[in-house]
Amino acid sequence: MVEKNTDRDLAHPFFLIDDDNWLYIFSTVGALVAQMEPGYPEETKAVYDGNARPLVLTASDDGTVSLDLQANVSDVAGMSAHVSAFFEEWTSSEPPTVSTTSPEAYAQAVAAAYKIAQLHRRRPRAR
Repeated sequence: MVEKNTDRDLAHPFFLIDDDNWLYIFSTVGALVAQMEPGYPEETKAVYDGNARPLVLTASDDGTVSLDLQANVSDVAGMSAHVSAFFEEWTSSEPPTVSTTSPEAYAQAVAAAYKIAQLHRRRPRAR
């Protein structure tokens, strides 16, 4: 796939949550685009940049992928809800606490917690 937008106005890293609540973290827009498969934007619940700003991921018929700011306002609460769902469903680790200092600090805490999280290969069975 081809990347339409550069990440010049976006903060690194990028957090993508798919329809299974799996969290992916990418260092650049190019890295995110490189992992795209046809139909994947439709399977994406949410994308955030390193300032917890919601992004819109679109793919055109010609294979061009676009990543744009949905709003230039951080949504730490929305990002936190997705991150918590991932940690609850796919890890045996606790999600990071929401930072009151800055959205960037929260995003960095998510990236750090993800690196050390104990991941499950599949969702645990319901009890």
